[in-house]
Amino acid sequence: MSRVTVVASMRAKVGQEEIAYSELMNLVEKTRQEVGCINYDLHRGLEDRSDFVFYENWQSMELLEAHWATPHLVRLKSIAGELFVAPADVKLFSMVSAPLTSDCV
Repeated sequence: MSRVTVVASMRAKVGQEEIAYSELMNLVEKTRQEVGCINYDLHRGLEDRSDFVFYENWQSMELLEAHWATPHLVRLKSIAGELFVAPADVKLFSMVSAPLTSDCV
């Protein structure tokens, strides 16, 4: 099994920023409990509070695909058109450097 990194970005519609934030934080709470989730971190723009980015690491592609089928993610996809200006820009990566064993100095 090979680990998979996901970087997914999205922009909330004007007036929907806080609702989008709430929905995405709900997703964080549920996803972090899933089998195979190494980390699932939501980031929000400092300059543009409508910008959101997920940085995720999964134990395998199969477990990531299982995440995509969970009720909480399916629900978010069903309301995404109301909250976001476009579908999420999702990119998949594999780590090519050795992982750090502790935080950078």
